[in-house]
Amino acid sequence: MGPKPKGVGIVKNYFQQKAKIRQLSAKVNQQNNEIAEQQTTINQKDDEIRRQQTVINTHTPIQISEADPFPTLTPGRVAELRRMPYEEYLQTPEWKQRTRMMRARFDNRCQTCNSNGGGRPLEVHHRHYDDVGYEKPTDLTVLCRECHQLIHRMRD
Repeated sequence: MGPKPKGVGIVKNYFQQKAKIRQLSAKVNQQNNEIAEQQTTINQKDDEIRRQQTVINTHTPIQISEADPFPTLTPGRVAELRRMPYEEYLQTPEWKQRTRMMRARFDNRCQTCNSNGGGRPLEVHHRHYDDVGYEKPTDLTVLCRECHQLIHRMRD
């Protein structure tokens, strides 16, 4: 027997490479399946954590004494505040005073997670918008930015 023709070696090498590619492809598919299973597990755990998180329900009463209500406004001023666009209302001295009073009432702590806001100012959330302009303390909730965003995401 003489030497193998060159074409046979090339064909053999081609089939060996093709077999390696199939093995690697099978390995990649297996790893992708494992990653998909892990992602499913992560998503399930993430959903469970979300269910367990305690977020203030906008309809659940909070424990606030009405003994310290906000300053009373004249009916004319209340009417003026209620006609304002909401974003404009948030810039008024009345709203700023209410937010200061609410933050002080709760010792500058988030009512949901008890954080101090991590260096950012705490936000005051309207539990509903029925009484904008003449809110009571029970209409408002002091929240850190993260909890405030979470509440609005859950509403949407």
